[in-house]
Amino acid sequence: MFNDISKLKKFYSQRLGRYCAKSINNQLIEFLTNSKNLKILGVGYTFPFLKNHISQINSILFFMPHEYKGYIQNISSLVDINNLPIQDLYFDRIIVAHTLEYSQNIEKFLYEIWRILNGEGEALFIIPNRIGFWARDENNPFGHGQPYSKTQLLNLLKDNNFEIKRVKYALYAPPTHNSFILKHFNSIEKFFMSWLLGFGGVIIVEAKKQIYGIQNAKSLQKRKLSKLISIPSRAMRISNKSLNL
Repeated sequence: MFNDISKLKKFYSQRLGRYCAKSINNQLIEFLTNSKNLKILGVGYTFPFLKNHISQINSILFFMPHEYKGYIQNISSLVDINNLPIQDLYFDRIIVAHTLEYSQNIEKFLYEIWRILNGEGEALFIIPNRIGFWARDENNPFGHGQPYSKTQLLNLLKDNNFEIKRVKYALYAPPTHNSFILKHFNSIEKFFMSWLLGFGGVIIVEAKKQIYGIQNAKSLQKRKLSKLISIPSRAMRISNKSLNL
């Protein structure tokens, strides 16, 4: 499975992984526009998708599920994703990748994302598409865990107090190391994006926190919070060089 950091790093260092990250990065531009003064959190393995945007962001933190094997020293923290050590209403933007599809308690996990978003906060979820090529091949991270259809994912988020803002797709080219496909990866991606909308390898959903859902959300969990972590401003500044993963 691709919940091993060494496997994730290896994949995204390969040619196919770099094209994969670029394809997804292109869909994050609007979400991260004007984010310089916002507090950003990456949950899961989100480094490849934030590398090209890091120069625009002053405050960023990375959390990885403690179930992951290994971690990125001095950059990420291993945490219980069902009990995040962050105060309520803290982050402006949260990006989730390689996490939801492995979650054993999705309701609790989504509650935690909801809880730590501020009142105008937005979350972006990068999830394997059930009908895409990438969920059918185990040679890539999106071929593991539980894939979702668009309907399943949107209903899941709505049921957990998120308002859907935008749905996008990426990874229309097949997940192969074939040299011809890789050489023309970008052209294939653009062609099928025009003709097969909805069949991308990943679904990318931008969702906004629903404030009027607060009563229901608070009733979902009554548990003792993990000890809150202190986040000095210097710890939230990460360079492009640090993210060379």
